[in-house]
Amino acid sequence: QFCPSCGHRLDRAAPKEEERKLVTVLFADLTGSTALGEQLDPEKLRALLGDYFKAMASVIESWGGTVEKFIGDAVMSVFGIPITHEDDPERALQAALDMQARLTEMNPDLAERHGVRLAMRIGVYTGDVIAGTGGDQFMVTGDVVNVAARLQQTAEPGEVVVGERTYLATRRMFVFEPLKERELRGKSRPVRAWRLIDRAEAAGPRAVPGLATRLVGRDRELALLETLYRATVEGARPHLVTVLGQAGIGKTRLTEEFLARVQSGDPPTAVYGGRCLPYGEGITYWALREILWAAAGILLDDRSALAGEKLQKLVGGVFEGSGVDAFEVDRVMHALATTAGISLPSNPFERMSSESVGEELSLAWPRFLSVLAAERPVAVVIEDLHWAEPPLLDMMEHLVSRSTGQVLIIATGRPEFAEARPGWSSRPAISQIGLEPLTDAQSRELLGEMLPNVGPELRERIRSAAEGNAFFSEEIVRHLIDEGVLERDGHEIVEVDPDAILTIPDTVRALLASRVDSLPAEEKSALQDAAVVGRIFWVTTLESMRTDVPIRVALRALENKGLVVTRPTSSLPGQTELSFNHGLTREVAYESIPKGRRARAHAAVGGWVERVAGDRREEFVDLLAYHYGCAAQSEDAALAWPDDASHREEIRSRAVAALLDAGSAAKTRFATDQAVGFAERALALANTEAERLAGLELKALAAHAAVRADDAWFCYREALDIARQIGDAEAVSRLSANATLLWARYGGAFTTDEWKVQAVYIVRRGLHEAGESAETFETGALLTGRSAFRYWALAHHEKEDARRDAERGIEIAETINSPYLLSHALDTLAA
Repeated sequence: QFCPSCGHRLDRAAPKEEERKLVTVLFADLTGSTALGEQLDPEKLRALLGDYFKAMASVIESWGGTVEKFIGDAVMSVFGIPITHEDDPERALQAALDMQARLTEMNPDLAERHGVRLAMRIGVYTGDVIAGTGGDQFMVTGDVVNVAARLQQTAEPGEVVVGERTYLATRRMFVFEPLKERELRGKSRPVRAWRLIDRAEAAGPRAVPGLATRLVGRDRELALLETLYRATVEGARPHLVTVLGQAGIGKTRLTEEFLARVQSGDPPTAVYGGRCLPYGEGITYWALREILWAAAGILLDDRSALAGEKLQKLVGGVFEGSGVDAFEVDRVMHALATTAGISLPSNPFERMSSESVGEELSLAWPRFLSVLAAERPVAVVIEDLHWAEPPLLDMMEHLVSRSTGQVLIIATGRPEFAEARPGWSSRPAISQIGLEPLTDAQSRELLGEMLPNVGPELRERIRSAAEGNAFFSEEIVRHLIDEGVLERDGHEIVEVDPDAILTIPDTVRALLASRVDSLPAEEKSALQDAAVVGRIFWVTTLESMRTDVPIRVALRALENKGLVVTRPTSSLPGQTELSFNHGLTREVAYESIPKGRRARAHAAVGGWVERVAGDRREEFVDLLAYHYGCAAQSEDAALAWPDDASHREEIRSRAVAALLDAGSAAKTRFATDQAVGFAERALALANTEAERLAGLELKALAAHAAVRADDAWFCYREALDIARQIGDAEAVSRLSANATLLWARYGGAFTTDEWKVQAVYIVRRGLHEAGESAETFETGALLTGRSAFRYWALAHHEKEDARRDAERGIEIAETINSPYLLSHALDTLAA
């Protein structure tokens, strides 16, 4: 099976397991259906609804949507299953408009046959779902389904109401009217909504409004385009250049910059452009159709006869004075009309075989282009070549080999095009330019021009997330404006919340998810498993996680597609190490994995790390803490092992131990914030008093080292209470000593005096239990603390007692050879 819109194989991409997906849900419902039931006989009503459902399903499927279910007289459809497309919200809105138009077309017939006219309300919303298969059908679950249905209920008959995420993803392509916030049943806060009016005449600029920047980091590629252009013009020989690069890398921007230069030349270059589409009917020559429509001034709502007249006028004007006889001109005109889907009376091509039509088109277009280029240079731009169908690619080769004159054809596409057309760039008169991500310096330059009034820290976080992709940078900035992290101040952008967490914009997420979804099942599975391991991963890790996928074959394919890359060296000796080409690709692949499967995968990686580490476990504690910590999250673990409580407990216990070990290692290297983070994660998973005690002590020691006195004191107190409760005398002694040293040195760092009474109690009880004559670290610490307290917390008349306590602390420190205790005791004596 193949997707009727984009041509992807459905059987290879349809998830056998559930997956998390970003989708757009369309809910449509007939108004006045109760009255219909009263007016019509049940058989008539069934026939009417059958016609309605069939018509609506046809429209939905023509735009790549999936009809999920019919509920009464409502239709629920989903755009984004089984295959995610980067433009699913756009497809859904176009389908909504076409559904309303189709119902309007049906009404005269319905009125004649059944005596009724129908009206429909539509709600559209974009969000996350869990998607899986139930029999032969896809099933989706998530809040997005409820919101789409509720938005539909607020619409007027004949109206399409759109939610915020759908609006933000499509505002360049459609015309909207803002509505009052909707109070929707089941939602705790009002939902923003817009009324969909129509498709925009032309898509708005992709760049963030008001943030125009110069082209950065493409001087070499721009110079190469100019060189090819000069050779084409001077030699009067057509040339085709393909500009290939990952989505958002800057292909369109480079082309636009080049065209702006040649259009201002003498004579100015005539520019014609079209794009290939991934969906719809009659799209084979869509790029050429757009070129013709623009050149002839044909509008979307022109009547067929008017479109034909405009085409005839264009062709007549182009060939006027060319010396081409009238028969040939007429043949070219009918060929162009066939390409553009324009109906002309007595078109001989309608009676020809498809093979003959194809041959005639391959002759007519080069004739047309050659005449266009006789007077001045012509640049033809065809975008999104990776979606081009073979007949269009054949046509482009004919345009180069059969045309004459100053014709430069620029075709932009993604790297996967090279897979579909191997050897393309090695043919005569065809060149290729590959675009790489911007360097870090170039990215900083770009963001500096975009956001001169935004702090360097936030700009650096944007740069790090975008990794040299200009489109990603722009979309992240746009998303931050929408989220209120950045705001417009006149013509400038300023930061409001520089510490906000950066999330992936839906536009970027959909673009990357569409690429992941289009992979064959084994490659997609390998990519998802790799995403669990991390940005960097190893072949043997993936092989240990599952045996049903030929991992090495899948990884070679993924590397050929530019999704992963083999690293020249490995951090694990003897292990082949790879990394994702982009951090956001890894993040999107990871987010597509259901939480239960994700937890199982993390546990498997943790087991692999333990086996590889052997007796060098301490070198790998951070990895173990991350993977076991992720696996043990209570909600995820319950989904992963719903009927195996003992296994959940085993994973939880491993996670707590790894997190505590990682925290101790972090504290040792004075990464105190990281140590506190490990301790807090261990505490969140702890379910025994011993584990809580260990977590609190680790957090106290890390906060102590960071001079966060209040936090450290609270944790010491909590830990002391637990240690006494469970009878751990050794822990009581250790905690009392460290808590005392905290206020002995950092008493001035506390924000309140509440600790002082508690401190006196801890010292007195501790010395009573340990004995003042004992030669131990604990006794030395307690004496040092009492010395400090006697001097500056109680009264200066105890100065001599304070001096004796400090001297005794120094003596014990020297005896037991503890530089740490000695430092504190000497500080106290000096004070």
